[in-house]
Amino acid sequence: GNIQKNGPRVSYVLNPYTSFRDWKKGVTLSGNAHPDSNPGRFMKLGIDLDGRIPISDMVEMCRIADAAGFHSVWADQHLGYRDAVSTSVAFLSATENVLVIPTALSPYVAHPLFWAMGIATLAEYAPGRAALCAGTANPNVMAEMGLSPKKPLASMREMITATRRLWDAGRERVEFRGETLNLYGAHIDFDLPEARIPIYLTAVGPKMCRLAGEAADGVVLSAGVSAPYIQWALEQVEEGRRKRDGDGSGFLVAGLIVTSIFETYEEALEASQAGLAYLLRNPALKASHEVSGAKLDLDAINDAFVKGDREAIRRLIPEEVVHTYSVTGTPETAADRITEFIDAGLEVPVLALRGAPENRKKALRLLAEGLASNP
Repeated sequence: GNIQKNGPRVSYVLNPYTSFRDWKKGVTLSGNAHPDSNPGRFMKLGIDLDGRIPISDMVEMCRIADAAGFHSVWADQHLGYRDAVSTSVAFLSATENVLVIPTALSPYVAHPLFWAMGIATLAEYAPGRAALCAGTANPNVMAEMGLSPKKPLASMREMITATRRLWDAGRERVEFRGETLNLYGAHIDFDLPEARIPIYLTAVGPKMCRLAGEAADGVVLSAGVSAPYIQWALEQVEEGRRKRDGDGSGFLVAGLIVTSIFETYEEALEASQAGLAYLLRNPALKASHEVSGAKLDLDAINDAFVKGDREAIRRLIPEEVVHTYSVTGTPETAADRITEFIDAGLEVPVLALRGAPENRKKALRLLAEGLASNP
């Protein structure tokens, strides 16, 4: 690989022909590019914190990731679990460089002004290290709240537009009229940092992918991804980007990957099946399943997840599906699988580590050491 140093921190540049196998030999994970570095592809990894483990453990994971030079921490706003925006304050307090991104904040759960306030507060506290990731939220969970999302494309477009206007208004009151969202003189009455706050959009289907390319600062391919799906989705994103004003430079392409790294393959397989049961039951994933060639009974998966029926989950999410949608295995096998997702087009693979807190931290440490099993 082509190695460059970036001040006191080390940033490693991978040219398009450098494999992850070369990178993992003791090399730390890179953050932003050095401006004088040669053109190439940077290894950027994110970690996904799903709110299902104690905040003290998530904070420790943030520290590990930050010390290793990870690109980002994505704090999931999974309804019914630990809140993403408030925990992000703790994540920022415990770290120095890593980006912290609450994900995915839904206009159906709270008015976009509420989310705009929260992310602006994070940005005030840690300028240049906070971003907003918007999304509709899992319709199964929304149904548990008695909510049925209407006009999702209009809702997400208007959330992006209204949020940006609120942030750009400089304390001025904002008027906005839309199909799903209105502002009648609303404002944010404190000064934001000069650094522009990115707005990313989680996307699954073709229309939302196109909207991300057209209106957002980046796309997050969420709810589990496969290599064929990434390639297909990015074609849709690119179609949207052609409609943008300007060149859309700095557009981020990230994707959530269920990641189970255990000492035994059997443990890893069971952990990935449990994680995928939550994600793959989403009916919005129809396009992903079709592109990936997966034939799944989503209603049965949802029923098994709600009941906590592990045997049914193992039967409904067989081994070949697990390997299509995840990084699953031992530390020795994980690196090459991550490479496949990068080669498919992800700039930032966001690793959703599975298992108990101690297992997640152990797996993260191995990743942070460049997968030390390959000296």
